[in-house]
Amino acid sequence: MASLYKRNGSGIWWVRFQLNGTRVQRSSHTSKKAQALRFLAKVMEEERQRQEQGYKRVRFDVLCEEYGRQHLPILKSRTRDTYRGHLAAIRAHFGEDRYIDEVRKAHIAEFVGHLKKTGRKPPTIRRYLATLSSLFAFAERSGWLAQNPVTHFDKRSLPEALPRTRFLSQAEYRRLLASAEPHLRHLIEMAVETGMRMGELFGLRWEQVHLERREVRLVVTKSNRPRVIPLSDRAVAILAASPRIATSPYVFTNPQTGKRYRNLWQSFRKACSRAGITDFRWHDLRHTFASWHVQNGTDLYRLSRMLGHSTLQMSARYAHLATEHLHQAVRNMATSLATVASDLSPRPAAEEPSSPIG
Repeated sequence: MASLYKRNGSGIWWVRFQLNGTRVQRSSHTSKKAQALRFLAKVMEEERQRQEQGYKRVRFDVLCEEYGRQHLPILKSRTRDTYRGHLAAIRAHFGEDRYIDEVRKAHIAEFVGHLKKTGRKPPTIRRYLATLSSLFAFAERSGWLAQNPVTHFDKRSLPEALPRTRFLSQAEYRRLLASAEPHLRHLIEMAVETGMRMGELFGLRWEQVHLERREVRLVVTKSNRPRVIPLSDRAVAILAASPRIATSPYVFTNPQTGKRYRNLWQSFRKACSRAGITDFRWHDLRHTFASWHVQNGTDLYRLSRMLGHSTLQMSARYAHLATEHLHQAVRNMATSLATVASDLSPRPAAEEPSSPIG
């Protein structure tokens, strides 16, 4: 039997019914009885369809708990920390007692509006939606939800940030090396010589280094795809001169602790400041590697292989730096136009032979 009622003198109508042994009780979020009756009919139909499809009704708090217990542990540590931070805001906004099958695109739009009001920028909001989508995808895999509502949410109003391609000039690079402490200098050089990410470089083990073949073999990467990095002369020299510590398997270790470096943010920022370099992050050393390669003629396919990008499109951000072929095209066209112009130029008339004097 279905019914409407109000709680504790509140003006909001609540709906209540029982279907095949399942008891449903929800707020209609309206004080108008006609709207509440329409809401009741809608909820009863949704519950009927849900029972026919065999989906179990799950509250938002239960989904978040199971997601945190089953899914978060299998993610990489950095992604896990990001998602955990996002989940706190998601859980607070959607409410713990809401059933996950109640979430519609309108509710997601409300969440986006809330994030905008709190000062989040469009690229950041996209990251929140990625977490929310992962949460609902987990619900789908668990058989608790028929469809992920985030997949059909229009994100065109949330433009992605332009890809960052800040890189050092040759002069900036020389100043940075001159301003860095010796241990930091070698790491900066290795980052620019190999294009390795910070985690890949700081976590490099001696067993991955093959000096006789002049290469490093990475197994644990961001894309989860092993890759081989060819070594330049300078990279080989740095590795050959690096001391091996018997108690550590890592190539670059802190001589004071004997442990691998985790980050060198403070010393790196100080070196940049002493060198007069602004708006520069450690990851921009990787951009420097890529940008210099493209400027020196390395094609995007080979660059993508060295960087470990999962798609060629990820390396395409550096394509605008390869301009020599454009200049050559202009030179070729100029030569062609000059030839055409030469063919069309009026030629002086041939002089008639003079008549003999007779």
